[in-house]
Amino acid sequence: MHLSTAEKLLQRFELICSHRFALNRQTKVVVGVSGGMDSMVLLFLLHRIQVPVVVAHVNYQLRENDSLLDEQTVVEFCKKEGIKHFVKRVPGHVWKDGNLQAIARDIRYDFYREVLEAEHASYIATAHHAGDQIETWMLQWLRGDYPLVPFGMNAQNGEVIRPLLEFSKQEIDWLADGFTIPWRMDASNLKSDYARNKIRNQILPLLREIQPGVDGMIERAHNSNVLIHDFIMSRLGAECNDHLQAQEDQILVKHSVLQDDGYDEMRLSYIALKLGWSYQEGSAWHALMNAIPGKRIVYKMGEVCKVREGLKIYYGSAEMEEEVEIEISDVAVPKHFSKNKDVVYLDKAKVTLPLEIRKWESGDAFHPLGMQGKKKVSDFLIGEKVELKDKSKVHVVTSGGEICWIVGMRIDERFKITEETEQAIQLRKK
Repeated sequence: MHLSTAEKLLQRFELICSHRFALNRQTKVVVGVSGGMDSMVLLFLLHRIQVPVVVAHVNYQLRENDSLLDEQTVVEFCKKEGIKHFVKRVPGHVWKDGNLQAIARDIRYDFYREVLEAEHASYIATAHHAGDQIETWMLQWLRGDYPLVPFGMNAQNGEVIRPLLEFSKQEIDWLADGFTIPWRMDASNLKSDYARNKIRNQILPLLREIQPGVDGMIERAHNSNVLIHDFIMSRLGAECNDHLQAQEDQILVKHSVLQDDGYDEMRLSYIALKLGWSYQEGSAWHALMNAIPGKRIVYKMGEVCKVREGLKIYYGSAEMEEEVEIEISDVAVPKHFSKNKDVVYLDKAKVTLPLEIRKWESGDAFHPLGMQGKKKVSDFLIGEKVELKDKSKVHVVTSGGEICWIVGMRIDERFKITEETEQAIQLRKK
């Protein structure tokens, strides 16, 4: 292995980072580093081309001393190169229930995003390479877990970028060897306990024996499928938007989406993806669209109900709406205010009784405590990062037709306690 080969690969990496992701010396990137070869190579390359990097390492503490040695390898490299780094150690009780790999992935990406926000970085970089892409493509194909055609991973998905996705495992080996990059072997990758490892260790070697060059064939199929997927999605997007009617807490999919041309299920699957559901869930909507009004499918994140006009999509159950009860009491003007957001105090002189409680409605506005001027409740909820599925659960308390409290969140500036307040009322959510 000659250094010139590694240098050429480095130049190719720098072009990809510059042209595809617009990375430069001012673009801070959080790098997820496990200590294995792939992530250590990614960290080395980004640091070498002078992209500002911050390292995030998760020690799952599942492999005893090996986990500590992984962490040590990452930390020592970062200290040597003057790279800021963060380490998260996962306590053992986390692994008692659920799918280990799914839990690990959630922990990992949650931690990466915490570091991203704390460091005001632009991207999270992961070390997925062309071999991972082939494994993902095959997993999608085997499970039917894809929207229209299996197409693996994108080089960029929101803030997550994968700069090594066009590099083969062999090329990453060459880079690690050529630049003498320290890394540690994860022995669990050699086991075939999980579907991905079985594909890597058993299925792909057999396919390569049967059909030499199968990796290139899968890569070409992937590239073709990406184009097919993007083309179909763009055409469906232009067509399907006309069949959607959005409301604050629900979305109507109009019956007009059905064209009876053989592509109706695909249209509904596209709409499901667009609204945050899965392709498979959208497929089930096709039969529901032709059912009698009132029939519904209930999911964890909400439900879909057949109505005369088409399908109504609810985020959260329409049948299990939260009942909200408010207890009102006359109290002395408090000297200290509770941190409990379910208990608030208002100036009694500014309140018109009786108070009313209702769900918030489109067009509602109030004067949020601590802010100047009026703000739409819808904009306030966006600012508070309330998810669409939870917005339908938000209630308001009104006084004389004016909102005085968004329950559990914020009171109105006009009703607050001041130095002139003589008597207060307490509102408590039961």
